[in-house]
Amino acid sequence: MKRKPKDKLVFGHYLAAFVDLLGQRERLRKLNALPSDPGGPEFEEFIKIIKSTIGAVDDLQSTCKEYFEAFVKRQEISIFNKLPGISNLDKTQIKFQHFSDGIVIYTPLRTGDGYSPVLGVYGALAACGGLILLGLAKKRPVRIGVAIGVSAELRDNELYGKAVADAYEAEAYLAKYPRAVLSNEVVHYLNTYADKKCAEGDIPSMIETQIARACQQMLARDFDGRVIVSYLGDFFRNHLMEKIDKKVYELAYDYVEQQLSEHQKNQNSKLAFRYSMLHGYFFEHLGENKSTA
Repeated sequence: MKRKPKDKLVFGHYLAAFVDLLGQRERLRKLNALPSDPGGPEFEEFIKIIKSTIGAVDDLQSTCKEYFEAFVKRQEISIFNKLPGISNLDKTQIKFQHFSDGIVIYTPLRTGDGYSPVLGVYGALAACGGLILLGLAKKRPVRIGVAIGVSAELRDNELYGKAVADAYEAEAYLAKYPRAVLSNEVVHYLNTYADKKCAEGDIPSMIETQIARACQQMLARDFDGRVIVSYLGDFFRNHLMEKIDKKVYELAYDYVEQQLSEHQKNQNSKLAFRYSMLHGYFFEHLGENKSTA
């Protein structure tokens, strides 16, 4: 949809999560030219690469949408349903912007009129954790950076500004391997809400404080001190993933071990080190019990 000249851009603070599907560039480099023979081996290889790349992107987009619908709808967030007054503070907005082989998940942080920016952050972080775990289980790993910044929607589902730029930098330069890394601004934002002193009877503020503290329970400090979405932590497994097939954990764990072994065998020091860190995270939370049963 083309933006009309008279339309005004409204800038505000947004939280954005840049989700990058890993391994696509290596596959696409093999597409040096169009195959000359429609029935030859080059054509078959061409189709194989196209299916693997486009299929992976389509699956990421579908998974993101399905996960969000399943875990972020207010009626599914059981830990908040019993809070008095939650029905008066349930307006939130989470959108998805497609970027080639990636996705930007974003939510505005405005307040007022029953709008809950913290609930939007909760939903975005929940989606990030789910995408990391499911991506590993499907052998289609993703890497995510989460940031806050001043931005504006050029048109529906098209965010532009510092939030997207900072989220991309967090994904590209901080995350390093399949994990969701938060910028310091996001951590500060949640800490501010979680530590907020609420006046007696200020139900909306009390609710947002509880939601912010729930967000904090999704997080952990990784080996390098970076704050990550801890999708194997107790909060995720007990509140967001309680209905998920336990086979997902086993598949994800197996993939991490397979990648670590492969990179060690190939003496790829960079990727072997990164997957050893990821393997350490799985072992710390699951030990040798891959199914979590």
